[in-house]
Amino acid sequence: MPKSTLNLLSITLHGIRNLGKPVTIDYYSKKTLANFDMAGERVKLLYGPNGAGKSSFVLGVWLISQMMDNSSLFSFLGNDFFDKQLNLEDPSFEISLVFAFNPNAEIKESLRAYRYSVSIGKDGGEYVICKEHFERLKGKRLSGDYSTIFLAEKGVLEVFPDFMGQETTSEIKNVSMNIIRQQLFVGRFMRYLLSSSKKELFFNYYNSSNEKAVAIEGLIEFLLNLKVYVGIDDQHMDLATINGQEWSGETKSSNATTASRDKYGFSVPYEFYPVFSSSMKGMVKFIRLFKPELKDILIKKEIGARNTYNCSLSFVYPKYKVGLDYESTGIKRLFLIYNYLLIASKGGIVLIDELDANIAGVYLERLAEYMNEYGEGQLFFTAHSLEPMKALAKKAKSIFFIGSDNEVSYWVNNAHYQPFNAYPNGSMPGIPFNISSFDYCPAFDLEDKSK
Repeated sequence: MPKSTLNLLSITLHGIRNLGKPVTIDYYSKKTLANFDMAGERVKLLYGPNGAGKSSFVLGVWLISQMMDNSSLFSFLGNDFFDKQLNLEDPSFEISLVFAFNPNAEIKESLRAYRYSVSIGKDGGEYVICKEHFERLKGKRLSGDYSTIFLAEKGVLEVFPDFMGQETTSEIKNVSMNIIRQQLFVGRFMRYLLSSSKKELFFNYYNSSNEKAVAIEGLIEFLLNLKVYVGIDDQHMDLATINGQEWSGETKSSNATTASRDKYGFSVPYEFYPVFSSSMKGMVKFIRLFKPELKDILIKKEIGARNTYNCSLSFVYPKYKVGLDYESTGIKRLFLIYNYLLIASKGGIVLIDELDANIAGVYLERLAEYMNEYGEGQLFFTAHSLEPMKALAKKAKSIFFIGSDNEVSYWVNNAHYQPFNAYPNGSMPGIPFNISSFDYCPAFDLEDKSK
């Protein structure tokens, strides 16, 4: 099968926490697919004051990425999660992702852009997927019109292309009925093909360049390779999902490990243990950049349930050995984000919230340089540290700012100013940073010393 390419072009979302109106971030600076080139645009940063909505934006994307590969996410999170995370004025959530997919990287003319939109709201006392819409851009101009590929509303698949035959289409609609109120249809469709022996039929159409099959495969690959780190404690390390491996065996994230983490360590399927073990070698090299005295990471494995190994890890130093759970907070954070960075370097699409909480400024600056120059995928992260700005100040639409009014602006290269000076001085729209040291006095019940 020819090598395919995936690129995130833009995300628009609203309804999460304080994001009461649509917020859009463009991951590609040009307005057309003509002469498409992601060089110099593989890293994007989002800055803003505390509470402006940086983490909310990443959380919204995380939600969709998890829904693709977790058929029980709604029941797992429960209404309480959505009640606490959605905007109080309008308790609904909408997200639209535009991406480019080329089924054959050697043929530039086969590149197409697509838009995938999902809305979540409350119906009958519970949160459900109200609408799921997948469209293809008709031309090359990204602001142009789109045509529908499939549409699901209120638990019913209203529109679906008939390229696999009427009987199969009818069966797909029947097995999706109502279930897609709490499961993404695209995920349901993938699981249907995997369990019904129709996968080969689907890929026959894909390999024959059927327009609709190519589009749907592009969407499946895109969502399987969209990885988001939000720092949620019980978040699984689903860095290369089992469903993703069963689907194509060569998703962009297949170089990372497949493991779910719990208080006992890692549960690793037998067939993925060699990859898990191999990934620890890269992990050692990565952590040594920050802690050179690390000698090795040892894996202790025991037979687990359902064809898995239960694995625990020990970090080996010259004079001592320590388990992962007893490592320093900094090393544990580095451990958690390594595979996300690995995915981004190998062609995946990765979003990380507050990456500077895990990696110190100067290291983060060099990492941004590396990803832009040598990475094959895309990395988007939020930060407060100013150092990463230095690596991207001259890149088109690479540094974004969000103010308390949800307005987004981006840095334009300027010969007289630098973003790491303009931003903290309050020169970016909606981010005045008009605070003085004596403003902290009331918070600590101290008399204002400036009087």
